[in-house]
Amino acid sequence: MRALKICLGVFIGLIAGILGFIALGTILLTFFSIPKPAEIYRYAPEKSFTGYFLILYPIAFMIFGSVAGGCLTIFLTKPESKCIISKHGAKTADKLKSEGK
Repeated sequence: MRALKICLGVFIGLIAGILGFIALGTILLTFFSIPKPAEIYRYAPEKSFTGYFLILYPIAFMIFGSVAGGCLTIFLTKPESKCIISKHGAKTADKLKSEGK
């Protein structure tokens, strides 16, 4: 069940990365008056740093979103330690068995 939640977190992170790329790409490209990637490749005689950046930043957004979603899901679904539970006064399954409940 935990693995399914982690996969779901990675998928949601991927979607968030795509949406972030679209939003940020639309805002940044228009704000800084950068031409669209298709125009850069169509009219550029050779590839430039800007061209490679425009190719790779959507992939970077998707990878970062997936990793962030997976890590956040792992953090939120980690099981609690028996030591932590017993220190805070919660009854573990062993204590309940010994009490006959």
